[in-house]
Amino acid sequence: MSFTHPELLWALLLLLIPLIVHLFQLRRFRKTPFTNVRFLREVVTESRRSKSLKRYLLLASRLLLLACLVLAFRGPYLTNPEAQRKKETVVYLDNSFSMQATDDQGSLLESAVQQLLASIPRDMEITVFSNTELFREMTSKDLSNNLLAMGYTQEQLTLAQVLLKARSLFNDEGSEKNLLVISDFQARMSGEPMETEGISLHLVPARRSQGKNIAVDSVYLDSSIPGSPQLTAILSSSEPIETIPVSLFNGDTLIAKTAAAFNNSRKASVPFSLSAGKSVKGRVVIDDTELLFDNDIYFTINDNRRIKVMVIGDQPTGYLSRIYTGDEFDLTIRSARELNFGDIPDQNLVILNQLPELSRALGNSISSFHKSGGSVLVIPSGVADLNSYNELTKSLANTEITGKIEDSREITTIQFGHPLLLNLFEREITNFQYPQVNSFYRVNSRKPEVLGLQGDQPFLLGSDRVYLFTAPLDLDHSSFQRSPLIVPVFYSMGKKSLAEPELYYTIGRASEVDIPVSFSKDQIVKLALGNEEFIPLQQSFAKQTRLYFNDQPEHAGNYQLRSGDSLLGQLSFNYQRTENSQTFIDPGTLGDHEITDSIRSYFVSLEKAGHVTELWKWFVILALLFLLAEILIQKFIP
Repeated sequence: MSFTHPELLWALLLLLIPLIVHLFQLRRFRKTPFTNVRFLREVVTESRRSKSLKRYLLLASRLLLLACLVLAFRGPYLTNPEAQRKKETVVYLDNSFSMQATDDQGSLLESAVQQLLASIPRDMEITVFSNTELFREMTSKDLSNNLLAMGYTQEQLTLAQVLLKARSLFNDEGSEKNLLVISDFQARMSGEPMETEGISLHLVPARRSQGKNIAVDSVYLDSSIPGSPQLTAILSSSEPIETIPVSLFNGDTLIAKTAAAFNNSRKASVPFSLSAGKSVKGRVVIDDTELLFDNDIYFTINDNRRIKVMVIGDQPTGYLSRIYTGDEFDLTIRSARELNFGDIPDQNLVILNQLPELSRALGNSISSFHKSGGSVLVIPSGVADLNSYNELTKSLANTEITGKIEDSREITTIQFGHPLLLNLFEREITNFQYPQVNSFYRVNSRKPEVLGLQGDQPFLLGSDRVYLFTAPLDLDHSSFQRSPLIVPVFYSMGKKSLAEPELYYTIGRASEVDIPVSFSKDQIVKLALGNEEFIPLQQSFAKQTRLYFNDQPEHAGNYQLRSGDSLLGQLSFNYQRTENSQTFIDPGTLGDHEITDSIRSYFVSLEKAGHVTELWKWFVILALLFLLAEILIQKFIP
C-alpha cells in the first residue's frame, strides 16, 4: 500500500490524546451516603470489572477511529509495480495516398484521426508522427487542428523506418515505451528487419471497405502519323469492369470525352487525337471514389526544339544519318579541314569520328564546348595519335589511352543501370547476338562502363556528357554498326545531350531538363502552381540552364517555369502510382506484437494497466464504524 501524502504520518501522534485521557481518568467524585455498608465490597468489585472492560473498549474504538481518519487523509492506494513506471506513447499515423480508401465513416485517414482525438485522455501528452509531419508531446486539444489539416502524401515509411524514427522520439531511458502504428499496412511497408527491443509495438489495421479502384496509370504521345499526333491514356482497375468515362482537358477547357472500354478486364487504353503544332497543358481525368490521387494525370506538349548534332571526321556516317533523323535532330557533318570552330558552341552533341589526330585548336574548342554544357563523343581512329587523343581525354574525363590491343573480342556486357541506357529496354537482355571488334584500345579511366568486351575491358564508357569508344566503329574494325544495340545507344546519347521537357515527370524520381536561357548569378528559375512556388536545383551554362528535380515539387499539376515576370515554359508532374497497390501485409505475420482492433481499445488497455485502487473511502467508512461502535459501547455497556 502506498500513500499520496506520506508526510501526514506525524498525525498519528494524535493517538496519544485518548491514551492520556483513558490512563489518567481525571474525574470529580461525589459523596453518596450509605445507610447499609453490608454489600459495599461486592458492589465495588463488580463495578470495577465492568468499568475496566468499557474503558478498554472505548480506548480501542477511539484509537482505531483516529488511526483510520489519519490514514484516510494520507490518501492510501494499491497499485502493481509496473503502474509506477513512467509511460511514453508515440503514435505513427500513416498518411500515404492509400489511406484515401474508405470505410463506413469516410476515408481511412479521416476516420483514424477522429478516433485518435476521441480516445486520447484529456491531460495525456503524446507524440504523433506521419510520413511527413511530426507533433511532439501534445494533448488531444493541441493536436486537433494539426491532425485535421494533415494532407496525403506519396511518401511511405517502412515499418523499420517507423521504429527507427519512433526510437528517437522517446525521451526517458527508463520509461515504458509504447509505439502505436495506425496504417492499412500496404506491402511496400515491409522490407528490412524490424528492431523492436525495448519498445512495445501495438498495430492497429485500418480496415477499408471492399471497393474497387480505377486509375489513370500513364499517358504517351505517338507522333508517327504526320499532322495528327495521338495521345494514349493507359487505365487500370483493381477488379474487372466494363467501361468508365474519361475526359481530356487543355487547361480548364474540356476538349474531348470518351469511354474507356475495359470489356470485363483490368486494363484499358484510350486514344485521343490532338492538333499538330499546338502546345497543350493537358489533364486526363476519370471519376472514381476509392482513391482520388490517381484519378488524373497531367502532361505538357511543348514546341520541341531539334537537337543539334555535329559529326567531325572523314569516315562514312550513313548509320548516324539513319539514327539522327530530321524530325528530332539537326545533323551536321564536317571534315576536320572544313570545320569552322565557331559552329561548335551552337551544337548539343559533337562526335569526333575516327580522326587520326586531334589538333590542339580542336581540343581547346571541344573543352570549351563541354564546359558550357555540351556533350562529346570520341570514336578513335584505327591509327590514332594517342598523344593528341590523351591531351583531350585527360582534360575532359581524366582518362588515358595506354595502348592498342590487336585481338578480336566480343561485346558481351550491357550495363542496363547506366544513366545512358536506363529505362531504354523493357527487360534486361542476357542472350543476344554479340557484335565483335578486331582490335581495341586499352584505357585507364574511372568513368563507368556502358558496354563491355570479353575479359573485363570496356567498349563504351562515360558519364557527365563525355563518352568514349575504345575501338573504331567502321566495318573493317567492328561489327557494331550492324548490331541492334547501336540505335538505342546513339539515340539516347543524342536525346540526353539536350534534356528536352518530357510529357510529364514523376515526383520522387531524379530527372533534369534544359531550358535555352542563360542567367546571371542573381537570376533564378522558379516553378509555380497557383500560390505554390519552389526553386529547383539549377546549373547555368553559357547558353542554357539545367534544372534538376527529385522530391520536389510536392503536388501534382501543370507548373509554369518562371524567371521574374517572364514565362519560360510549362512542366507537368505526377504522383507515383505505387500507392494504389492492392497488396497488403497481414499484421499477424510481423511477429509477436499486439494487434488492436481499434485505437480506443489501446488507450483503454493503457489506462487499465496504470489503474490505481484508492482506499481512502474505505478508511473513512471504517472510521464511521468505529464511531458507531463507541456510541453503542457508551449506551449499552454500564
